[in-house]
Amino acid sequence: EEFINFAQDRIDRLVKDAKSAQDVFNQCVEYFGEAPRTQTPSNFFSIIVKFQRAFQQAHNENEERKRLAREAAATLDRPNKRQITKRSQEELLNELKGRKEAIKDQKLIKREALTDGTIETLLD
Repeated sequence: EEFINFAQDRIDRLVKDAKSAQDVFNQCVEYFGEAPRTQTPSNFFSIIVKFQRAFQQAHNENEERKRLAREAAATLDRPNKRQITKRSQEELLNELKGRKEAIKDQKLIKREALTDGTIETLLD
């Protein structure tokens, strides 16, 4: 008799827990827009698992696209910096060539030709 009482208590708790689990499952199924009477737990949760996998894959693909876009933007910026550097180098070379030609164009004055006021004349 002691065993029967002990077993009956366990069975009552298991029945109560099963009823509670069924009620919570029905609420969950309704929350996701499904009919609790036609939806089995294995079918319902397999749909949830498929959704989670598809969602994770889409998330990973979006992150990969963002990473590729950042890399592409960085790659596009690099040639611009190179072009700016190249322009700066070309401008510097042109300026140096201009100075060199200006020096060639200037007539060098011999020391004997220097007289008072020659520097002032050159500066004017």
